[in-house]
Amino acid sequence: LHENAKRVELSLFDGEGERVIKVSRKRSFDGALRRLIEVRDQLCYHRTCEEPAHRCQVDHIKPWIQAGMTSQDNGRPPCCSHHRPRNQRPPPTPAG
Repeated sequence: LHENAKRVELSLFDGEGERVIKVSRKRSFDGALRRLIEVRDQLCYHRTCEEPAHRCQVDHIKPWIQAGMTSQDNGRPPCCSHHRPRNQRPPPTPAG
């Protein structure tokens, strides 16, 4: 493609956009599954955030470490600001 050419991408969903294309124990969302979640959700999952999904990570709703599947139903796009707080552990409480 010429460097100034625009790309056109077509994504098809059946019914309500609930067609599952892949379920996996693989840890990361990539390829068609990641793109499907980006197109479906459009923005960061946080209700007040307007970060475009293509600039977000795609994360598990039910954590992978707790047997959360890498699937369309268990994925959502958090931006960097909304991804970090969820994955940070609380500071240890002082002994005393």
